Amino acid sequence: MIGCVLLAGYPAAGKSTTTRAVLGQLHECPTFFKAGLVSGFQYTVARVIVLGDYDASLTFPGTDKLSMAVQPDFNAMLDRWRDDSDHHGQVLLFEGDRLCNSSSLKRIIELQLPWAGFVLTASNEAISSRHSTRDNQNATWIAGRVTKVNNLVSAYNLQPLTNSTPIDTLRNAATLLQAVKGVQFAINQGVGQ
Repeated sequence: MIGCVLLAGYPAAGKSTTTRAVLGQLHECPTFFKAGLVSGFQYTVARVIVLGDYDASLTFPGTDKLSMAVQPDFNAMLDRWRDDSDHHGQVLLFEGDRLCNSSSLKRIIELQLPWAGFVLTASNEAISSRHSTRDNQNATWIAGRVTKVNNLVSAYNLQPLTNSTPIDTLRNAATLLQAVKGVQFAINQGVGQ
């Protein structure tokens, strides 16, 4: 049995920055992982696979670097790994628009995988500041993403995390790691099978 921890969020809420903070707290050298169009980094000791690319040089890192066509490969990977003993106890950690969607969540629930889901928010001031420093996202696209996230929150009861300051980012990274441990505990207790 595998599990999942996902971080949805509004544009410029800091999803990739928060995930980078998680990586900084894992304290081990990962190995590159690839399964079809799904890729990321595997942390053996922590038993976590973080999906996406978090290279510091990227303006839009994370799962934004995965193919737009990644969904079928992600769902197929969940199907294969559900009862694969080589992956037992591992948790997939992912954020962003590519995989934090109804298709992923429906498949996770259908497979009865233990999971935890969060939605990242930030103050209007923090969002405005972030958009002003790197933005090429138009208002129509942003409005569409906000609607998508709102629909996920209401359909799947994602837990809110506020991410307006660097301290918030570190606190949220710790919350995600705690969620990983909680999902691993659920796997070991046979929850979701």
